[in-house]
Amino acid sequence: VQADSPRGQAAAQRILGDVALQRNDWRRANRHFRQALGIYQDIDDLDGAGAATVGLAKTAATTNQWAEAQMLLNEAVAVFRRSGDQLGEANVLRNLADIAMRQSKYDEARHLSQLALALYRENHAPLGQANALRNLGEIDLLMSRLDEAWSELAQAHEIYRDLGDHLGEANALWN
Repeated sequence: VQADSPRGQAAAQRILGDVALQRNDWRRANRHFRQALGIYQDIDDLDGAGAATVGLAKTAATTNQWAEAQMLLNEAVAVFRRSGDQLGEANVLRNLADIAMRQSKYDEARHLSQLALALYRENHAPLGQANALRNLGEIDLLMSRLDEAWSELAQAHEIYRDLGDHLGEANALWN
């Protein structure tokens, strides 16, 4: 992607948004993600628009604007579905599950995590599978579904081990 092309400009704005978000400069992050989104929409780049929308949602979530984050993530799911990017959709479903879990909406979080897991399995994405299984295990622990939690966390641990992801292994064991 050339920096002087619209796609390059949008990518640069999205990266600047990510940097601003890491620096807790939420206004600047929001501005960069909105600029990226506008450019992506102008050039009909659905995957870019979905990613910029996720950036806006992360900014909203970081500032505890859960309803706004959830609305933006639902928009991103719709965009990724239109583009056919099932892994993008699965990642956003996990983000939605995280928000539901933070709001103690465990049934909703579990359902969203199961949808994400199915997409990861369908697309042969083992890291996504492990992450979704870990999410399900955490949710089931909170719901006192201990047998299910144990099974999901053990499956996640095994996948992380097979991938050589030691941090993932540790996180699956931590629960």
